Amino acid sequence: MGLVSIVAANAATSGSPYELIVERNVFRLSAPVVTVAVPPTKPILLPKITLTGITTILGRRMAFITIAGIKPGEAAESFMLAEGQGVNEVVVKNIDERAGVVSIINHGESQFLDFDHNGAKTPDPRNDPDHWEPGTPLPGVRHRTPLTPEEQVALIEIQRVKYQQENNPIRNILPPTELTPETQPDN
Repeated sequence: MGLVSIVAANAATSGSPYELIVERNVFRLSAPVVTVAVPPTKPILLPKITLTGITTILGRRMAFITIAGIKPGEAAESFMLAEGQGVNEVVVKNIDERAGVVSIINHGESQFLDFDHNGAKTPDPRNDPDHWEPGTPLPGVRHRTPLTPEEQVALIEIQRVKYQQENNPIRNILPPTELTPETQPDN
């Protein structure tokens, strides 16, 4: 009779005779685990950027870069950018002309370009005589409208500086332009 009175006293105070079962958790029940499914993020495809040149002509550091198209069949685009300038979510941060290194931000990702790892590879038709004949366009070279006289002068002087840095004697046979130091009047 004593046991019945204890159970009855507990039932009267707790409200349910089954609360002891819940407290003891004889069935080892636990709260359901809630998982939140996070959709996978697609990695951003960064366009390949090729360093095609660096110049300090006219006292301003400039990088010549080519940005490859991301989509198949999309043409590459070439740009001449100074420090702080950008195009198509590519910004030139720093140009070290002596080391031949350009620091860029490519769609939010920091990258360093140099001629050894990211430089333009020029095709050498002598290595593939079966696929090239003199007078025909080189494969992989984009053809565009003729250069303006100013672009021609800039290109000659850029080549001159490049050959001087390499101690290449070809620099001596490039034609002089109005920007060639030897043709500048003395002040």
